[in-house]
This record gives sequence, C-alpha cells and structure tokens, in this order.
Amino acid sequence: MKKLNRKGFTLVELLAVIIILAIVVGITIPAVLNTINSSRKSGGRDAAEIVANWIDDQYVVSTVDPVSLDAAWKDAAVCTENGSGCVTGVDVASSNTAFYNAAGLKVSDVDSVRIKIDSNTGKSCVTLFVNNKGNYYISSDAKTQRYVAGKGCNDGNVGYYICDAITDATDGDKCTLKK
Repeated sequence: MKKLNRKGFTLVELLAVIIILAIVVGITIPAVLNTINSSRKSGGRDAAEIVANWIDDQYVVSTVDPVSLDAAWKDAAVCTENGSGCVTGVDVASSNTAFYNAAGLKVSDVDSVRIKIDSNTGKSCVTLFVNNKGNYYISSDAKTQRYVAGKGCNDGNVGYYICDAITDATDGDKCTLKK
C-alpha cells in the first residue's frame, strides 16, 4: 500500500503564527488610535480657526461694503449690515445650514457655534461645540468637547476643551484646556 504524502502546517505552527499576529495587532492599534485622535484634534482646531477668519472677514465686509455681504452672515444675525449692532455672543444652531456651509463646516461634525466679537478690535472668538458622532470628537468618556479659536479670544483661551456638561462655559470651572 502506498503512503499518502500530506503536506501542510501543524497545529503548533498555526498557533505560533496567530500569536505573532496578535502581538503585532496589539502593538499597532494604540499607535493608530493616537494618530486618529491627533488628526481629529488638529482638524477641530483648524475648523475653528477657519470659521473665526471667515467671521472676521464678514465683519470687515459688513462695515465697508454691506451689499456684498454673505447671506449666511445675515441669516446668523451676528451683525447688522453696516457692522454696527454686533451681538457680543450669538449661538448658531446646526439647523442654520446656510451658515454652516458658508463657514466651511459640516452639520454632522458640530452641534452649534458660538460667536463673540470684540467690539474694540472687530475680531471674533469662535467656539465649536462638537457632535459626539462627528469627525472632531475624541473623548470616550461621554464628556462634551469644544474647540476655541480666533483673534478676539481674551486671555489666550484658544484650544481644545473637555467639559462636564453642554451648558458649561468654555473657560469655566468644569472645562479643561487640553494641549
């Protein structure tokens, strides 16, 4: 009778390969998650800065040439057409899609935007209240997150904040500035 020549891997060899793959995956997952969180954080900061720059530009246009003012600026009711009567703080809800599109934001990333304009300099301070399903969300402990940017922010309050509740002020006791 002829012997069958069986070729293949033994159980021990297969287990060794599985263990090696598990070690490689265990090492790479934290690095990948850190990279994702870092990109989300820089994306949120950049988005807040872009919105602040857009607000500053619209403020200048509202004082110089109100006719060419962006309709989304008027809809957000930040300032009157001649630049006077600027609201010191206005919240723009995600339902105002015209404002979000003009400012370069996705409604799925941000729940609301708070705009404050320094009446002395005409510069804005923008706070993005991040949606927990959006691209800028990082925290896994169910805390709310914010990105603050703009040349009108007092005391250098720009950056990335984690807060205990949605109603907490950005620079309040319950909000922590993260680097």
